[in-house]
Amino acid sequence: MNLIKNSLWNLSGSIIPSLFAIPSIGFIARRLGIESFGIFTIAFAFIGYASMFDVGISRAAIRLVSRSRQNRDGLILIIATSTMAVILLSLVAMAALFFSTPTICHFLKISPEHLDNTISAIRLLCIAIPFFLLTQVWTAYLEGMELFSELNIQKTLAGVVMALLPALMLIIGSGLYYAILGILFSRIIAALISYLFCKRHIPISFKLDHATLKELLSFGGWLTISNIISPIMVYIDRFVLSNALGAKNVAFYSSASEAVTRLLIIPASIAKALFPRLSFDNRIEQPSSLWENYHFILFCLCLAIALPIFILSGFIMKIWMGEEYVLIGTEALRILLIGFIFSSMAHLPYVEIQARGHSHITAAINAIELLPYLWLLYLLIAHFGVIGAAISWTCRMVLDFCLLKLAALWLASKEKKQQAS
Repeated sequence: MNLIKNSLWNLSGSIIPSLFAIPSIGFIARRLGIESFGIFTIAFAFIGYASMFDVGISRAAIRLVSRSRQNRDGLILIIATSTMAVILLSLVAMAALFFSTPTICHFLKISPEHLDNTISAIRLLCIAIPFFLLTQVWTAYLEGMELFSELNIQKTLAGVVMALLPALMLIIGSGLYYAILGILFSRIIAALISYLFCKRHIPISFKLDHATLKELLSFGGWLTISNIISPIMVYIDRFVLSNALGAKNVAFYSSASEAVTRLLIIPASIAKALFPRLSFDNRIEQPSSLWENYHFILFCLCLAIALPIFILSGFIMKIWMGEEYVLIGTEALRILLIGFIFSSMAHLPYVEIQARGHSHITAAINAIELLPYLWLLYLLIAHFGVIGAAISWTCRMVLDFCLLKLAALWLASKEKKQQAS
């Protein structure tokens, strides 16, 4: 029952912001125009890719907090060290993005009339990176302690702010710069909210303990590989599309991709509830039949959501994004919905492997997938454009699920043999 309750809390913390985000995205798309909206969605990729600079610390912090629940001094040290570490790392990320912005914009083939504004907007976005990483660390405490009610109240408040502020800034002013300013303000407010929620339980200091940092990195180190590779695979489709076809075409793909991302809230919510529980137990205590039931229930749930959206995709795109997005956006959405099913199912073996402490396996799987995915992406975009990007993503989700499931089964079999001997 705790798992169901925690999953529902996680779900509510993401669904409520999505109720604001979905109409907000449609409004932003109409206010910015097709090319500027495409650039706006790429800006989100920069923030997402900043997660590589926490070198897996926030994920490792969840695991350590979960294992140190009875040790208050240890908990304080974990959060203090994680906080100080990501502040230092975020300075590196800010500098890297700031100085590489002109090169990135050249690669993305931004049209001349949008180039200067885009460079200014992305450089402004650099300021959001430390606030994004600090939010990850401070919410790690709540997640590791399984305080899902508080975690998701915090997530709801922050999520609503992040959904609405870019749209509100476009009411005050016009153009990409104001939309990016909305992202920056929302990230600052989100960090403040997460700080206040975490501070209710433990004092937050800025102390770097070398022993704690070493422990964080021993688990997080392998996650660094995942943190570098995962954002590449999540967002590289947008970058390749922009490079090959121009930022305007990114908008058609990103609108469909954003819809699927919102749907992936469901498996992610269940996975977030599972991870600290499995880390705390240090083993899968549920009988195999019950664990398989989770897979079946999740599959049925995701299918029930994806099927009506697949059927009504044209109508949904027209109402949500506008007539210009219907032709290409609808086909992309239908293909991505197939990948959504496999991506959803991949969350369960992923969290099982992570909770067993084998982050190196998920990192290795990400590394194995990277080059074939990039090759397929370039090949299919060259031949089919936006639709090719959608096909590539769906193929990767199928491969990801298969590899993670095989790895989870192998680990379970290995542990049974060790226990038997």
